[in-house]
Amino acid sequence: MIIRPIRSLEEVMVLKSIDTSFVTSHIFRVQHRGQTFSLIEQAIDPPIWKFYSLADLSTDLLSSDYTVLGEDAGSAVGFASMRFELWNKRSNLRHLYVAPEWRGKRVGFALVEAISSQADAIGSRCLWIETQNTNYAAVRFYFRLASGV
Repeated sequence: MIIRPIRSLEEVMVLKSIDTSFVTSHIFRVQHRGQTFSLIEQAIDPPIWKFYSLADLSTDLLSSDYTVLGEDAGSAVGFASMRFELWNKRSNLRHLYVAPEWRGKRVGFALVEAISSQADAIGSRCLWIETQNTNYAAVRFYFRLASGV
Protein backbone atom coordinates (compact mmCIF):
# COMPACT_ATOMS: atom_id res chain seq x y z
CA MET A 1 0.00 0.00 0.00
CA ILE A 2 1.20 3.50 -0.78
CA ILE A 3 0.10 6.91 0.47
CA ARG A 4 0.27 9.73 -2.07
CA PRO A 5 -1.32 13.10 -2.81
CA ILE A 6 -4.50 13.18 -4.90
CA ARG A 7 -3.52 14.05 -8.47
CA SER A 8 -6.79 14.84 -10.24
CA LEU A 9 -10.53 15.37 -9.97
CA GLU A 10 -11.00 11.99 -11.64
CA GLU A 11 -9.35 10.39 -8.61
CA VAL A 12 -11.82 12.18 -6.35
CA MET A 13 -14.65 10.38 -8.16
CA VAL A 14 -13.02 7.04 -7.28
CA LEU A 15 -12.93 8.04 -3.61
CA LYS A 16 -16.71 8.35 -3.59
CA SER A 17 -16.90 4.56 -3.91
CA ILE A 18 -15.30 3.99 -0.49
CA ASP A 19 -17.78 2.54 1.99
CA THR A 20 -17.96 5.01 4.89
CA SER A 21 -20.49 3.03 6.91
CA PHE A 22 -20.06 1.48 10.32
CA VAL A 23 -22.09 -0.41 12.91
CA THR A 24 -21.48 0.01 16.62
CA SER A 25 -22.90 -1.39 19.82
CA HIS A 26 -21.00 1.19 21.90
CA ILE A 27 -20.85 4.96 22.06
CA PHE A 28 -19.08 7.51 24.23
CA ARG A 29 -21.29 9.53 26.53
CA VAL A 30 -19.90 12.96 27.44
CA GLN A 31 -19.89 13.54 31.19
CA HIS A 32 -19.43 17.12 32.42
CA ARG A 33 -18.27 18.02 35.93
CA GLY A 34 -17.17 21.51 36.85
CA GLN A 35 -14.63 22.63 34.28
CA THR A 36 -13.78 19.16 32.99
CA PHE A 37 -15.42 16.50 30.89
CA SER A 38 -14.91 12.77 30.44
CA LEU A 39 -15.89 10.30 27.78
CA ILE A 40 -17.67 7.31 29.28
CA GLU A 41 -18.05 4.15 27.18
CA GLN A 42 -21.64 2.99 27.04
CA ALA A 43 -23.12 -0.15 25.46
CA ILE A 44 -26.23 0.45 23.35
CA ASP A 45 -28.90 -1.93 22.19
CA PRO A 46 -29.85 -2.12 19.44
CA PRO A 47 -26.59 -1.28 17.68
CA ILE A 48 -26.59 1.74 15.37
CA TRP A 49 -25.61 1.87 11.72
CA LYS A 50 -24.32 5.08 10.22
CA PHE A 51 -22.64 6.26 7.04
CA TYR A 52 -21.07 9.50 5.93
CA SER A 53 -22.26 10.91 2.63
CA LEU A 54 -19.58 11.75 0.12
CA ALA A 55 -22.01 13.54 -2.22
CA ASP A 56 -20.23 16.90 -1.77
CA LEU A 57 -16.75 15.39 -1.73
CA SER A 58 -15.53 17.13 -4.91
CA THR A 59 -16.41 20.55 -3.48
CA ASP A 60 -14.98 19.69 -0.07
CA LEU A 61 -11.69 18.46 -1.49
CA LEU A 62 -11.33 21.46 -3.79
CA SER A 63 -11.40 23.67 -0.70
CA SER A 64 -8.92 21.45 1.16
CA ASP A 65 -5.26 22.38 1.31
CA TYR A 66 -3.95 18.82 1.14
CA THR A 67 -5.53 15.46 0.34
CA VAL A 68 -3.86 12.06 0.36
CA LEU A 69 -4.94 8.73 -1.04
CA GLY A 70 -4.15 5.28 0.30
CA GLU A 71 -3.79 2.96 -2.68
CA ASP A 72 -3.12 -0.74 -3.12
CA ALA A 73 -2.73 -2.36 -6.54
CA GLY A 74 -4.40 0.64 -8.17
CA SER A 75 -7.44 0.60 -5.85
CA ALA A 76 -8.34 3.29 -3.33
CA VAL A 77 -8.28 1.93 0.23
CA GLY A 78 -8.69 5.24 2.06
CA PHE A 79 -8.14 8.97 2.00
CA ALA A 80 -7.68 11.97 4.24
CA SER A 81 -7.76 15.73 3.75
CA MET A 82 -6.96 18.82 5.76
CA ARG A 83 -7.45 22.53 5.62
CA PHE A 84 -5.14 25.12 7.16
CA GLU A 85 -6.71 28.02 9.07
CA LEU A 86 -4.40 31.01 8.92
CA TRP A 87 -6.10 32.97 11.74
CA ASN A 88 -5.15 30.38 14.38
CA LYS A 89 -2.45 28.46 12.49
CA ARG A 90 -4.41 25.24 12.97
CA SER A 91 -4.85 22.47 10.43
CA ASN A 92 -8.18 20.65 10.54
CA LEU A 93 -8.49 17.02 9.54
CA ARG A 94 -11.61 17.27 7.39
CA HIS A 95 -11.94 13.75 6.04
CA LEU A 96 -10.51 10.41 7.08
CA TYR A 97 -12.06 7.29 5.62
CA VAL A 98 -10.70 3.78 5.28
CA ALA A 99 -12.44 1.03 3.31
CA PRO A 100 -13.91 -1.59 5.70
CA GLU A 101 -11.63 -4.41 4.54
CA TRP A 102 -8.58 -2.22 5.27
CA ARG A 103 -9.62 -1.03 8.73
CA GLY A 104 -7.34 -2.25 11.51
CA LYS A 105 -4.36 -2.50 9.13
CA ARG A 106 -2.73 0.85 10.02
CA VAL A 107 -4.02 2.63 6.90
CA GLY A 108 -5.61 5.34 9.08
CA PHE A 109 -2.32 5.86 10.92
CA ALA A 110 -0.45 6.22 7.62
CA LEU A 111 -3.00 8.69 6.25
CA VAL A 112 -2.94 10.84 9.40
CA GLU A 113 0.87 10.70 9.45
CA ALA A 114 0.98 12.07 5.89
CA ILE A 115 -1.51 14.82 6.77
CA SER A 116 0.37 15.65 9.99
CA SER A 117 3.69 15.90 8.13
CA GLN A 118 2.17 18.35 5.67
CA ALA A 119 0.61 20.35 8.51
CA ASP A 120 4.05 20.60 10.15
CA ALA A 121 5.63 21.61 6.84
CA ILE A 122 3.27 24.57 6.42
CA GLY A 123 3.69 25.77 10.01
CA SER A 124 0.56 24.50 11.71
CA ARG A 125 0.66 24.72 15.48
CA CYS A 126 -1.59 21.62 15.73
CA LEU A 127 -3.74 19.18 13.79
CA TRP A 128 -7.34 19.46 14.97
CA ILE A 129 -9.30 16.21 14.86
CA GLU A 130 -12.92 15.63 15.81
CA THR A 131 -15.69 13.10 15.32
CA GLN A 132 -19.06 12.23 16.81
CA ASN A 133 -19.43 10.40 20.10
CA THR A 134 -21.40 7.72 18.21
CA ASN A 135 -18.38 6.88 16.04
CA TYR A 136 -16.95 4.56 18.68
CA ALA A 137 -14.23 3.04 16.47
CA ALA A 138 -13.01 6.48 15.35
CA VAL A 139 -12.82 7.80 18.93
CA ARG A 140 -10.83 4.72 19.98
CA PHE A 141 -8.57 5.18 16.93
CA TYR A 142 -7.92 8.82 17.87
CA PHE A 143 -7.09 7.78 21.45
CA ARG A 144 -4.53 5.28 20.08
CA LEU A 145 -3.21 7.91 17.69
CA ALA A 146 -2.71 10.39 20.55
CA SER A 147 -0.89 7.80 22.64
CA GLY A 148 1.38 6.75 19.75
CA VAL A 149 0.23 3.12 19.79
